[in-house]
Amino acid sequence: MNNLIKRTVSLFLTFILITGSLSFGAVASGTGNVTFDDRYLEYSFGLNDSGFAENAGQKRFSLFSLSDKQYSGCYGNQLPDLSKDIYNQLVSVYAENRKSGYTELKLKTPIEFEAVFSGNSLVETEDYQLALETLSASVQSAMDAFLYDYPQVFWFRTARTSFGISFSGISDGDYVGKISKLTFVPEEIYSGASSDISEFDTAVDEAVRTISASLDRNAETHDIAKSIHDYICDRAYYHLTGDITVHTPVPFFIGDKGMVCEGYAKTFKLLCDRFGIECACISGTAKSTATGSAGAHMWNYVKMYDGAWYLVDATWDDQDSRIYDTYFLAGSESDGFYIKIGSERTEETDFSSSGHFDFTYPVLSTKKFTPHVHDWNTSFTVDKEASCTVSGSKSIHCFLCPATKNVTEILPLGHSFTNYTYDNNATCVKNGTKTAKCDRCNETKTIVADGTKLSHTAGKAVKENVVKETCTADGSYDSVVYCTVCKAEMSRTKKTLGKPGHTVVIDKAVNSTCTKTGLTEGKHCSVCKAVLVKQTVVAKKAHTVKNSVVKATTAKDGKIISACTVCGETTKTTVIPKVSAITLSAVKYTYDGKVKTPDVSVKDSKGSVLVKNRNYTLSYAAGRKNTGKYTVTVTLTGNYSGTKTLSFYILPGKTSHIAVSQSTSSIKAAWKAVSGATGYKVYLFKGSKCIKTADTTGTVYTFSSLSSGTDYKIAVKAYKTIDRVKYYASTYTLVTASTKPATPTLTVTAGTKKATAKWNKQTGADGYVLYMATSKTRKYTKIAALKGNGSVSFTKTGLTKGKTYYFKVAAYSTVGNTNLYGSFSSVKSVKVK
Repeated sequence: MNNLIKRTVSLFLTFILITGSLSFGAVASGTGNVTFDDRYLEYSFGLNDSGFAENAGQKRFSLFSLSDKQYSGCYGNQLPDLSKDIYNQLVSVYAENRKSGYTELKLKTPIEFEAVFSGNSLVETEDYQLALETLSASVQSAMDAFLYDYPQVFWFRTARTSFGISFSGISDGDYVGKISKLTFVPEEIYSGASSDISEFDTAVDEAVRTISASLDRNAETHDIAKSIHDYICDRAYYHLTGDITVHTPVPFFIGDKGMVCEGYAKTFKLLCDRFGIECACISGTAKSTATGSAGAHMWNYVKMYDGAWYLVDATWDDQDSRIYDTYFLAGSESDGFYIKIGSERTEETDFSSSGHFDFTYPVLSTKKFTPHVHDWNTSFTVDKEASCTVSGSKSIHCFLCPATKNVTEILPLGHSFTNYTYDNNATCVKNGTKTAKCDRCNETKTIVADGTKLSHTAGKAVKENVVKETCTADGSYDSVVYCTVCKAEMSRTKKTLGKPGHTVVIDKAVNSTCTKTGLTEGKHCSVCKAVLVKQTVVAKKAHTVKNSVVKATTAKDGKIISACTVCGETTKTTVIPKVSAITLSAVKYTYDGKVKTPDVSVKDSKGSVLVKNRNYTLSYAAGRKNTGKYTVTVTLTGNYSGTKTLSFYILPGKTSHIAVSQSTSSIKAAWKAVSGATGYKVYLFKGSKCIKTADTTGTVYTFSSLSSGTDYKIAVKAYKTIDRVKYYASTYTLVTASTKPATPTLTVTAGTKKATAKWNKQTGADGYVLYMATSKTRKYTKIAALKGNGSVSFTKTGLTKGKTYYFKVAAYSTVGNTNLYGSFSSVKSVKVK
């Protein structure tokens, strides 16, 4: 009969799916114990990036479609148990406790699989492969949900992990493998990102205070959301660069405010979370026109007090010309800039394109959110019933939406005990008790049942509190009698014993050193340990102290160590706080032909300002006069070590006067070259809406295919291309221009000694001029100037019977004090009756 045994073997895996089999050394056959030689195997596989719009995809479905899953508070709530367990631990460590670095995750329900060994090797069965794939999918899905739900963990990009497999079984080859914990190691989005957590959190707190100060005391949820939307749009600018931090809230709170759609969306969610507004980040693709190509994009869904979800896209509302509200609390049937919002966007619900989990978004309202005036009930509604010990609550409800006001506490009712039952537990020394159950809940109360106490029965006397006699003191003990039934004390008598004398011992003197005190000679009793001649302390000798310095850096604190050169003891350690903030006074300038030298501020982690030329020196790049990118190198000195290079930019100035010329379908703009500019962005506005843009390196551009007789505005903004990124001037010139009216179609009819000219109305015309001649070759004379677009006919009288006359007409529009004339119509002739 084989003996049942148990043996655990730890394998340390660092994430790669295993091929072939795993070797564990020799396996004993037959009866007896199974023995494994330990083997440490190293493997690796990586997790996909989560949290960036361009990483989402694969599992797509039509925007705003319903699903069997529902969004409830966060993406983490959609996860299955194993992934939810890992997600909750990530939230606790990195979001709530704001820690960084690796952590150990313990699985509430370990992953187990049937392990098969061939000789001394573990066979890769389907059960084994499924266990590894389950762990990989669970960690990936947990991280996907975590990074979408908690944008304040800005420093977290992706992760690697290690885990162990333990095996237990019997000697005939049947084993169970178990994975019960793993080590989770985050990867920072940039080197040292986690050291910026404190500065980031402080900046978020300041933003919340600023927004709160701008709000009315009775502000509704949509008012708060609009303040957050405008706060972001007013300060941020769209900045697409190779630096991955533009996909996070980092630039907005501790950077230059330049970021892409992910940065806008995560900043908006982070601030909504701080104000208690339900908000979700949405990944997908978006296109600006019905036929345009879609690009990766991220935006937000926000829940209002009517219980419905609405779209907010601060990225698209933040335009160069002004802040729009087109994408603020919009629905799927709301108009975007060019097409319906439901037609321009597609959700992508696999956040990391890993194929492990398909998340469900909130269902978007079809209509744009419209605030309403609350219709309050006149009486309170009980929202939570009070119990005996727990308070309840009541409030006034709105008839039109889930909003409430005047939330009032309902005090606990307290227990009611009326029916007591005797517990049959009286003793010789005390009455018994009786117990009652609360009339409203399961709480019980026990009180004394008076008159139920029993009588004592005395036992033999025993010794207690025995004190042995010493050299100088008598001994003693208590003679105590107890009840044999209840063990209660019935009597206690104190007895006294005699005392002996001291036995003297000499305590030798001890010499002092620079680390220890000494002692004088003394005496004590070897029996009772009493001190007969007290030893006095001889003071320590003084240390010979020398200081050494471990310089502080931007990553670690430094220290000044004071130590004795004789004994090596450290007498004092003074911390030198690390350098935590190195910033420029300005990162953008407008070109004016002068050298730019921004000031540099250097602070340590305690907020103290370091001194230039004592704690650090500066080295500015040459030039710093023309447009372009320049650097400042900060070199830490003295008690500090390290360097940091900061960048700033000199941008082109404002475009000078724009000259325009036009036809019925085009407008040509020309301007003077701006010093240092790489090129120009030309904007065409119709009303307040930008309808066309163009990029040119020249100083002339023509917008064609325009509507005739229409007012437009043209703006030209200079830019400088630096490191393949366009940096635009902060100011620009805007001029008004109009296309010429179209050419009218003329008809002329003859009357008696008169002729009547008629033409069709032209869009944008402010009037018409009519000319007449007595032959095609003679000079035409203006016979009518008709103001307004309603006058489209004129009758010329006093003409000669039987004579032929020639007519032509042109439309004009008025721009300022100038009339802009279109082309003349075809000449029409008529013979007068």
